[in-house]
Amino acid sequence: MIIDRNLQQYIIHEDTTIADALEKISVTKGRVLFGVNSDGHLIGVLTNGDLIRWLVRCGHGIANLRIPVNEILNTQYSYSTIDDAQEKTLALLDDYLYIPLIDAQGRLVAVSRRRNVKDNNFCIGSRHISDENPVYIIAEIGNNHNGSLDRAKRLIDAAAEAGADCAKFQMRDMESLYQKQGNNDGAKENLGAQYTLDLLSRFQLTNDEL
Repeated sequence: MIIDRNLQQYIIHEDTTIADALEKISVTKGRVLFGVNSDGHLIGVLTNGDLIRWLVRCGHGIANLRIPVNEILNTQYSYSTIDDAQEKTLALLDDYLYIPLIDAQGRLVAVSRRRNVKDNNFCIGSRHISDENPVYIIAEIGNNHNGSLDRAKRLIDAAAEAGADCAKFQMRDMESLYQKQGNNDGAKENLGAQYTLDLLSRFQLTNDEL
């Protein structure tokens, strides 16, 4: 099961026209949209099937694609809450491709979907990553450069010579990551935090250097 919190591809506002809903489904190549109001509350679901059934109900007349999508949203939908046991959502995915996850206020916060073969296939640069391709080796350099740009470059060269496909560094925003800056009460906590911060600050490379 995949839990997707990037909702942009899934959501559509209740006042959006059916024409725009069709365009979004076409662009994202999805099969479902979740209708929300201005507060982000889930109010209905729109699938390819819902659209087809609406077109059938229009009969031989001209379908008005300018009406708001909330007029055809399916309000009888299955869902889970973000705090539900995983087993409940997995059981629903036996019958549906996508299950909306809502919070205690009824706001859409994530979408769960079945895991498929494509989820394990992706690209890093020009290299295709999958079970059928050679292992992609990442050299973990971290902060072993000890703040030296020259050493960092030599570590990259050494990783390449050893057969690694790429090298990985770690960047930190010291102010946001260590907000208290070692000012906790207690001498031991202060000394430990300050020692760590001193090491990290001395061994950092800046964005400009990289």
